[in-house]
Amino acid sequence: MNKKEITQIIREEIQKIIESKVGTYEVFYQYREPSGEEFRSTEKYSITQDNIDKSFDKEDTSIQNLLKSIIEKDYGNTVQVTKIRSSKKIR
Repeated sequence: MNKKEITQIIREEIQKIIESKVGTYEVFYQYREPSGEEFRSTEKYSITQDNIDKSFDKEDTSIQNLLKSIIEKDYGNTVQVTKIRSSKKIR
């Protein structure tokens, strides 16, 4: 294998990792409101290619960190997700 072939294989593997994160997840999480009160919720959220593209390190950003960012943005950044208790890809 030459350097070009190895580079292509690495690119393809990175793309597979990124694509595997895209989908809809059922997420059970805990969050804190500005008042300090904590709540738990279960909702469905989708990770899109755009969410991944906006992350700092596309292939290394965990699904939990992507979901945390999406949830906080959904609340208008008025809450802090303190814990993703579980997430299950449903599509």
